[in-house]
Amino acid sequence: MLRIHSVAIQCCAEVGTIASQVSRKDPALADQMRRAMASVALNISEGCGSQGKNRNARYFNALGSAREIGTALEVAVAFGYVRSVDAALARKLDRIRNDEWAARSIIGVATHPASPSHVESPPASSGRANTTSRIAD
Repeated sequence: MLRIHSVAIQCCAEVGTIASQVSRKDPALADQMRRAMASVALNISEGCGSQGKNRNARYFNALGSAREIGTALEVAVAFGYVRSVDAALARKLDRIRNDEWAARSIIGVATHPASPSHVESPPASSGRANTTSRIAD
């Protein structure tokens, strides 16, 4: 499982809290926020269990939904439903929207264990490349 999955789950909790506030004034936007954030986590998880083009599609769906939730949060602020988005949540969403984790996962390259987008390293006999790199936080 990708480590970015746990970041997505953390964001689900935080976005859920914001969506509860937004729902008082705009239930449709709040519902869209919840569905987009859930889509991020669900597609990352589904991608981990998929192969080939299906895996690629799930990861790219997760990226699209991550961008959608970012815009939904911007809309909520612009409409005055919430004052601002917490900087820590914004950083977590930025990590998810950094498509480098998806690109690495799609091509099947394991990353350094300290990287936030760590892909579990395959067994030594798998023949897959093992490189190390870090994603800037």
